Amino acid sequence: EIHKQMEIYGVDPDRVTFNNLIQAWSKRGDAKEAQGILNEMIERSKEREELYPDTISYSLVIDAWAKSSNRGVPSQAEALLKQMTAGKEISKPNVIAYSSLIDAWARSGRKEAGERANELVSEMMTLYKNGDKEMKPTTKIYNAAINAWSKSSHEQAAVEAEKLLKRMSRNSDPASSPNQVSYGATMDAWAKSGHEDAPEKTERLFQNMLRRYKNGHERLKPDVINFNMILHAWSRSGRSDSVEQVERLLEQCNSQYESKELRFRPNVVAYNIYLQTIAKSKDPLKARKARKVVVQMEEWDEKPNPDVRSYNLLLAACVDPLGVVEREEIFRIVANAMQKDNIKYNEYTYASFFQVCKSHWKRQPQGDNMVEEAFHECCKRALLNEVVLFEFQKAASNRLLQKVAAFSGISAFSQRKATVKDLLPEWTKNKKKKRR
Repeated sequence: EIHKQMEIYGVDPDRVTFNNLIQAWSKRGDAKEAQGILNEMIERSKEREELYPDTISYSLVIDAWAKSSNRGVPSQAEALLKQMTAGKEISKPNVIAYSSLIDAWARSGRKEAGERANELVSEMMTLYKNGDKEMKPTTKIYNAAINAWSKSSHEQAAVEAEKLLKRMSRNSDPASSPNQVSYGATMDAWAKSGHEDAPEKTERLFQNMLRRYKNGHERLKPDVINFNMILHAWSRSGRSDSVEQVERLLEQCNSQYESKELRFRPNVVAYNIYLQTIAKSKDPLKARKARKVVVQMEEWDEKPNPDVRSYNLLLAACVDPLGVVEREEIFRIVANAMQKDNIKYNEYTYASFFQVCKSHWKRQPQGDNMVEEAFHECCKRALLNEVVLFEFQKAASNRLLQKVAAFSGISAFSQRKATVKDLLPEWTKNKKKKRR
């Protein structure tokens, strides 16, 4: 709007004005508009050389592309770096431009992202060794490269991320030595890697980080997010001892917090990872075990109380019909989980609830009553989506579906074929959608 007003009143913007406009579009997440301003600067500079984009101009647009959701982001950013390299001295690439380009690759999630990030770091190091002292890779640059490996689907992502971390650790310059983010991104790479020894690798990095922090490296102070990465690694591992290992780590963390060895204690996310690990396990008593964890969380004063995800995971632990926990106990667990006034249940809650009913009381009077009550509550809260609707129709009896079809006028329910398109608008979050 400001740009248009300047044109209307005949005000000629200078380079600073254009850069401010690029930055404004960048903050709004509109890379195409930011690119358009840059292109206009290049075009206008043919008549007014002082409008030729400088390093700041290009860096801002690269950053805008890096933060964009456009799939062609790396290609767009790479093209801009080439323009900078081939352009005038005033627009030569700097550390910020390289950092934003590496970030663009990291956000892309592409398999080759880490490899390209390494090439860019090497390119910077070459420029530095050839005399450009401002191009020495910084901690932020290395972190962006580690992040590129972490977010890629490359099978060696974790190994390569740790190589960069070790390279940083050998550097005596504080400006390029590892910090908490460096370790966190590397731990994340291992936690998501799927490698057999991923949990041990992640935990080893955390312990190394803690040891170095105790030895005076203030930049390496671990936090609960770093700790949770170890729990994620164990939960994702699918190993038979994963529940016991997560339990061990939680007890260890609480003990270290009490002794002031750690400055944090497990948060609700940590306990939810524990519940998720229990729910995924093959333990025939997992419903009872999950209930015990949630009850403990409910009773704690200082420690985290359960949130909606905690109860969703408790329900997930009750789905397996092969467990040895009696149905009456499952009923009590589920009924209690669905009666929390302080919890705002969501779509996942009802989908999991219908799964439990299908597994234990499929088309039985007790289950049918629970399914009907939950369905009405779900409609009242406009929480019906494809998944919830699918699970409801699998759990409900023919009698209940005929009843729903009668009062709603949606005949597809009687054949278990109702879709979101058939629903009353007030039953879904998309209330503006018309019935067909």
